[in-house]
Amino acid sequence: MLATVTPITLLASQQYVRSVHGSVGGVKAVGNYAPCFKGQKEARDAGFNDALFLDSKTGTEVEEAGASNFFAFFPKEGGGGTLVTPPLVSAHASTRSGEPRLPANQLRTSMLHH
Repeated sequence: MLATVTPITLLASQQYVRSVHGSVGGVKAVGNYAPCFKGQKEARDAGFNDALFLDSKTGTEVEEAGASNFFAFFPKEGGGGTLVTPPLVSAHASTRSGEPRLPANQLRTSMLHH
């Protein structure tokens, strides 16, 4: 059984991106997080918990939330549901390939098949 999770509110940022396609966004470095601070502040000032950043190439794919990776759970009537997260590899992605989400994806797969 899954633990109770408290949902958060995210504001999808169309003005700011977490990283630019073709940049060093795939490197785990403190400087890669500074570009999202203004978008996060504006989201919080607007009453949201954090900003949700879209890809810099098309602005159509979710990359990640400002302070975390992004997962969404869509419950099904009667129990269960679907957990979604951006693809581990995407042609539009400008951030890391998804290695930090691998354990969560493996847990999700395990739970769904047992």
